[in-house]
Amino acid sequence: VRIQPHDRFDREGDHLHVNVQISITQASLGALIEIEGILKDELVDVAIPSGCQNGQVIKIKDRGMPRMNKDSRGDLFIHAEVLIPKHLNKRQQELLEELAQEFGDDVGSKKSRMRRIKEALS
Repeated sequence: VRIQPHDRFDREGDHLHVNVQISITQASLGALIEIEGILKDELVDVAIPSGCQNGQVIKIKDRGMPRMNKDSRGDLFIHAEVLIPKHLNKRQQELLEELAQEFGDDVGSKKSRMRRIKEALS
């Protein structure tokens, strides 16, 4: 018996693995997302925990492959891929700079030296 590879899921026995892209806000704050399951018209709710890290694995019990001659299924393993935006609008950049300041992160401001001096004096 040969098993054809699936375009989204990787199979490991009765268990399935899938990569799911999430935003930095979903990873930071947590979220409830919905993904398509392996069965026809199946939707799976996935609770992304707050503080989710890139590559973190979330296990969903009994949402993997159906087991032959049994009423059970393997597990579904969600591999989180945190997306970092490549382009930010001005407001998004300001918000992230404020957040960096709250965390005490040095993000190497792109502002000119003169502009930083003027802002510090005002």
